[in-house]
Amino acid sequence: MLSRALCVGLVATACYAVGKAIPEPYMDEIFHIPQAQRYFLGNFKAWDPKITTPPGLYYVGYIASQAVQSASVPVLRSVNGIGLFLGAHLVSNILERRDLFYLLMTFPLLAFYAPLYYTDVWASMVALIGISFTLRGRHFCSAFALLFSLLFRQTNVVWAMFAGALAVSGVRMPKRASQRDDLVSQLWECVDSLQQPSRYLPYFCVGLLFAAFVKVNGGITLGDADNHTVSFNLPQLFYFALFLAFFSVPLILTNPWPRSYLKRLGSTVGLVFSAIEAALIGLTVEKCTIVHPFVLADNRHYVFYLWRRILHPPQAASLQFAIVPVYQACLAWLRYNLSARVEHIAYWGAALLALIPSPLLEPRYYAMPYLVWRIVLVPKRVMLYEVLWYITIDIITWTVFCRSSTHFMW
Repeated sequence: MLSRALCVGLVATACYAVGKAIPEPYMDEIFHIPQAQRYFLGNFKAWDPKITTPPGLYYVGYIASQAVQSASVPVLRSVNGIGLFLGAHLVSNILERRDLFYLLMTFPLLAFYAPLYYTDVWASMVALIGISFTLRGRHFCSAFALLFSLLFRQTNVVWAMFAGALAVSGVRMPKRASQRDDLVSQLWECVDSLQQPSRYLPYFCVGLLFAAFVKVNGGITLGDADNHTVSFNLPQLFYFALFLAFFSVPLILTNPWPRSYLKRLGSTVGLVFSAIEAALIGLTVEKCTIVHPFVLADNRHYVFYLWRRILHPPQAASLQFAIVPVYQACLAWLRYNLSARVEHIAYWGAALLALIPSPLLEPRYYAMPYLVWRIVLVPKRVMLYEVLWYITIDIITWTVFCRSSTHFMW
């Protein structure tokens, strides 16, 4: 496996390159950086109504900027590089899995935003730290971390609920000798856990505090509510399946699943099931697709071209059905790694709650569901070529971002 120094050096080089190529606030930074600078000046009451997430990132930025007495763009951006390293280090140490450090340091949707002042790195890493504590049976530490993660992104509440499900069902990592994986045993474990309030009360308190926030705030978002409404965007499941399959290509290529999937399609029963599934997916795409104005408004995002040329081409709307077989294959890969266990059922619930209410197709939203899937549900050791796959994507996206005149980004 690669050395830690190499991973850190790679991210540090990207931070330097981005800072040199784009020294001024870019894209969403035009909201985040001025807000953090107001905090640095002690103005904690000012709030940009375009910002939808809580002020956790600005509190972290305030601490960093006060430490060096500067709230410059490089200082604030450095917060995410530090957060990525600390998060990867803590998760790998808590779970006693050194390989997770490399996974988290190089995962493209975290590594790309490490040189920028966005909420994604801290929102994901703090939530993963909380889930890691749950898997070690340290529930108060977990609840504290998950509550802290809500200061960066409100939807992390679904991962607090997921962690609570892990806690009451007795899921641990590494597995205990007495740990049973079958659903019936896990459900009995849930019943037994009712006699141990320390296993569920911390997460219940997180849920209560979040409910109080929603009540006081009058909703989940803090600003720009018109563009961040709750919807029923069922195709999000298909987009996420594409995302998951793309980033797990090394796992797919080293797994017997592709052969078994093709073999199943060759059978009569498999063909009939596939035809019915294709019809249902096609109907969902036709009736439930939501076109958010943000997707079409900015051609500096890869999603703009993915949407217009593959997912929903405006010149030939019928072409959106050509990708249905790809959706099927990606969903089959997702199902292949899920089973009838509490943590898997809870994962489905959390992922759907996190994604389907959002009308916006945004790759950043898929990072947390993917990482939970990879760390908790598919806990096999991180492979060298998996990390190399991530690094290849990182280098390409960083290079395009820094060298293109329009600075393309996820």
